[in-house]
Amino acid sequence: LFGMPEEEKKKVKRSASRTEKKSSSSKDKKKRKPRAKQSALPPIPADAELDRLYEQLLLNLGVGEGQKNAMRMMDKNQKWTMICQSKEEQGTTTPEHFIEMLKGEGMTLKNAEKLRVALAHENMAWLQKFIDMDGVKLFFVNFRTLLDTTAKTDVVVELIGEFVLSAKGLLNVKIGLDAALKSPNSLENLVIALDFISDKLKRETLEVLAALCLVTIESHRYIYNYVEPILPKVVLPYLEPTTEIPLMAAAVTFINALLHGIYEARDRHRFREKYKLVDTIENLRKLSSKPDYKLLEPHLDCFDDCLVSEPELEEEIETSIPTSSGFVESLQKFVEELKRTRSPVHDTLSNLIEHLMLLKTDGKEGVVSWKCVDDFVLSAIATPVSSDTTEFTNAVCKHLIGEQQSNDEIARDLATSSEEDVIAKLKKQINEQSAEIETLKNRQPEVKVVTVEKVVEKIVHVPAPAAEGVPPPPGGDIPPPPGGPPGAPPPPGAGPPGPPPPLPGGAPPPPGGPPGVPPPPGAGPPGAPPPLPGGPGAPPPLPGGPGAPPPLPGGGPGGPPPLPGAAPMKMGRPKKKQVKPGTKMKGLAWAKIEDRKIDNTIWDKKIDDEAVLQNDLDFKELESIFCAAAPVKVEPAEGGASGPAGGAGGPKKKQVVTLLDPKRSNNVSIMLSRFGRMAFSDIRKAIMDLDESVLPIENTAALKQLTPEPEEMESLKEYTGDIEQLGKAEKFFLEMMKIKALGPRLNALHTKQGFDKKLDVARQSTLIMLDAVKEIRTTKKLPRMLELVLAIGNFLNGGTFRGGAYGFKLETLVKMTEVKAVDNKTNMLNYLAQYCDTKDKYKDLLSIQDDFPHIADACRESIPQAQSDLNKLKGELTQVANAIKTAPDVPGDQFKSVMEAFHTKAEAVLTETLEMHSKLEKDYKELLEYFGEAPSTDSQAFFNNLNTFLQAFDKAQKDNVRRKQMAEKQKLAEQRRAEMAKKIAAKRAAGGGDDTAEGEGESVGPKKLRPAGGRNMLDNLIADMRTGQAFAPPSQNDVANEALAVFARLKKTRKTPLP
Repeated sequence: LFGMPEEEKKKVKRSASRTEKKSSSSKDKKKRKPRAKQSALPPIPADAELDRLYEQLLLNLGVGEGQKNAMRMMDKNQKWTMICQSKEEQGTTTPEHFIEMLKGEGMTLKNAEKLRVALAHENMAWLQKFIDMDGVKLFFVNFRTLLDTTAKTDVVVELIGEFVLSAKGLLNVKIGLDAALKSPNSLENLVIALDFISDKLKRETLEVLAALCLVTIESHRYIYNYVEPILPKVVLPYLEPTTEIPLMAAAVTFINALLHGIYEARDRHRFREKYKLVDTIENLRKLSSKPDYKLLEPHLDCFDDCLVSEPELEEEIETSIPTSSGFVESLQKFVEELKRTRSPVHDTLSNLIEHLMLLKTDGKEGVVSWKCVDDFVLSAIATPVSSDTTEFTNAVCKHLIGEQQSNDEIARDLATSSEEDVIAKLKKQINEQSAEIETLKNRQPEVKVVTVEKVVEKIVHVPAPAAEGVPPPPGGDIPPPPGGPPGAPPPPGAGPPGPPPPLPGGAPPPPGGPPGVPPPPGAGPPGAPPPLPGGPGAPPPLPGGPGAPPPLPGGGPGGPPPLPGAAPMKMGRPKKKQVKPGTKMKGLAWAKIEDRKIDNTIWDKKIDDEAVLQNDLDFKELESIFCAAAPVKVEPAEGGASGPAGGAGGPKKKQVVTLLDPKRSNNVSIMLSRFGRMAFSDIRKAIMDLDESVLPIENTAALKQLTPEPEEMESLKEYTGDIEQLGKAEKFFLEMMKIKALGPRLNALHTKQGFDKKLDVARQSTLIMLDAVKEIRTTKKLPRMLELVLAIGNFLNGGTFRGGAYGFKLETLVKMTEVKAVDNKTNMLNYLAQYCDTKDKYKDLLSIQDDFPHIADACRESIPQAQSDLNKLKGELTQVANAIKTAPDVPGDQFKSVMEAFHTKAEAVLTETLEMHSKLEKDYKELLEYFGEAPSTDSQAFFNNLNTFLQAFDKAQKDNVRRKQMAEKQKLAEQRRAEMAKKIAAKRAAGGGDDTAEGEGESVGPKKLRPAGGRNMLDNLIADMRTGQAFAPPSQNDVANEALAVFARLKKTRKTPLP
């Protein structure tokens, strides 16, 4: 203190006093602090027991094999100390306590924290016991209950966060992950929880999901199948520029993990293209100015490294991958495409869907119905298509029934026979089929020579020539002699055969001829052959019956025979006398053959039911057996109450009489379901009034298809019973029969309802093609592009017969992609796009597609199809005009006035559209001449060739840009690898070790991942993912070594030697 100023001396003294006080107080505290009592450890057991207890400790700790080996090097005292401390620190809470807690209700936040600590730090034995008691299943059930809670209060949100951390602790161990994968919908909870937890927990959760994608194939498949459809909702929002960098890095890590587990490169490409991940990741690099960008950059580099490792595969795949849509959207697109292309199956599909809506959808019956429909459709797909509906339907049913029978037989064989018997049977069948195939192969084809003479001999027997002076009738039918076929003996009492009958207007047979009369026109002798084509038909009489006498000149029921070559005269068959029973009978629902169609059938030649009715049948017996049950008469009981006598059941249901075919009746019933409970008289009134509110176009189309046929109307007219007993379809037909000219009326109404829409489709098609033709004719870029292609093509074809061309067909533009470059990766279109991009003179050709805005739509249209549609509309208007002319005059019927107004307006618009189409045909013909194309070139093919070239040229430009970007990414990846190699070399030069290099020859190889096992399985993977090492693409040496290892395992396991 000597020589110091007074003020400085005072400061030094005050400082020294404070230091003394502090030292004295600390000494007092040390004196006051009691010493901890050290409890003595139990004596060390024998070496074998010590090793057993120590190994159990290592197993419970869940450390890796490397740490176990290091801990085994400790001495006995240290091992025993650790064993004793582990016993003292064992948790006082048992797995049973947490199981009871999870089974109860009202999980508290404190209990959730205890569960999290236990799942993260308890030993393996404790965790295995918790799993054995179904603790994992109970845990995820409670987790889902929290997520499904409607009111997300602060307590519920905190509980969700605790369960997320508990799930991480559980999944951090392999046995916990295995148990979670066996629990249904377990890992989905982590994805759902992303909507309710904090950003910090979101980052941890995304990293856990990413690690799960890497740890096992099963967990990757589980997470990918759940996340992929909802990726834009649960992951992609975290890639927005406003998201914090750490959370964004976790999202990119999760995407890399999803991609890393996809086996096929083609599927990885589809995944990137579906969600446009390449562009999204490229945009994230614009965030390099942010301070935390270094956390994100390694994950972006991992994405690019995996992308550039498969550039050649990217070349072979179309870049436009359609986004998957739901079932309803796909069905809607399919129906719209059918409607746009005017497919003839569109109406059938509409009817099919309406019929499917009538099927039952609940219960076992509904399942059976839909299963049968599905089986029938599958059978129809597997059956060869036929133009005949009946033939195709029978083939489908046969295929369906045969397939089911074969499946049933196989099932029975498997149930009743052993495997050896089934194999023997199958081998026997194979051998039989093979032998049959060989026989068919070696068989010579049989050729049957059938001459005209033989055919004629089968059709008609040519008798001996007639007497002189009587010429044979030209082209007429020469009847054989009466009495039987040629060569048969004449019947008893019959004379020799007579001459043929005279021709109409010809001379009579010569006098003195043999007795016998020729058959009358329209009849023939027994066993007569069929007539020649063109001649008159003659059904033979009953076998053994005498020939009928010839008709009198100009008289007789048959009249004179027809002229040679003329059709036979059809005479009406008289109405058949009916036998009416004495009581009401249960009718037989048969389909009557029309009377005019009975001739020459089995019903005419072989069957005579009148004899059976008169001689054989017992009418009283039939009436007693098949009489309709009479309704029970309800007599009033005593006291005025009415009811069935003796307490019997109510009156029986009336018998329904069906006169129509069951299938037809069912179709009518389905159609009537469109009208709900509307009375048939109201439907008839709506048809008469042309009420389109009751009759939209769909109902009109259905009615038009199910109008009564003449046979059905005849059957209904003949019915004399009670109309109330008729079925629904019969009653409806009776109501429709009251409308005169029902078919033409419905056709006209249907034409009126659909005319505007059909005409608009044809008109729009014509306008689109007119615009496309005009664009092709007036463009200035297309001639320059063709000029450039012609120059390149003449150079490539120089010195060959293809060289020196003045022009080429437009279909050549489509073939440009087939001209590959030397690298076999690019083609002529890529070169053309690159050339236009580098030359200012042709740079405007890169936007050539802008000159053709209507070319893509024109590809879906067709000039002949538009003409056909317009012609159909013209024909429908003609039918409307005829319906107007032939419409009956009914008082109050507005049909003529309404249809005349429609016809006048529609005809004018259709004429204008037809003139427009004529101009299209003229312009297109001139366009073909302008391009030197063949006059017969189809419009769709012409437009398609040009449109395909434009789309391919646009794709080639995008491919060039993408290829350039990929080259830049490849260059950056190589730079990163070079920098890593320099750092490793510098570290080695400084004398440090390096865990990333396994040997001298692999100094730049990827870092080996930490062992994925033990207690910290996911933590180790997450640490490797943050550095990017978890996604490093394997080197060629790694792939080769893995292949050799697999090959060695195969050699050991296979009995047959490998090459």
